[in-house]
Amino acid sequence: MKRRNFLGATVISGLGLPFYSFAGKNQTQSKPEVRDVFSMDKNQVQIYTKAEIKPTRIFHITDIHLALTDEREIPFKTYSERMGNAYKINKHFETGEDITCRESFEQTLQRAKEQNADFLALTGDILSFPSEASIEWAFQKLKETEMAL
Repeated sequence: MKRRNFLGATVISGLGLPFYSFAGKNQTQSKPEVRDVFSMDKNQVQIYTKAEIKPTRIFHITDIHLALTDEREIPFKTYSERMGNAYKINKHFETGEDITCRESFEQTLQRAKEQNADFLALTGDILSFPSEASIEWAFQKLKETEMAL
């Protein structure tokens, strides 16, 4: 399945739940009319529908692979070292410059806050392994956004 087809299918099916609440609004129509049309521009997706829904800004953060360690991880180093070293530097999707996982996460959270995101969707491997340092750091950064958790 091509990425565009997959996105269309998942976006439209994901919107099915909010549409259900509008089905009872017009008793003559058994199902709300939904156009499965969307557009993508770089990292933004817009969904077009005739359903009565509130515009929502969603920031999707996935596969950051945070791998922070401290002295608490020493007993587990044998198990976590490979994954901890796997994603130290990535390429920024817009600039192509090297960026660390931490910087990428912080920049994305900052952008979400600046653009008044309604909510964050954290999916995929946010952590490479569940170190206490990574969990505490990520949770603190999420709290600093002052967005609802």
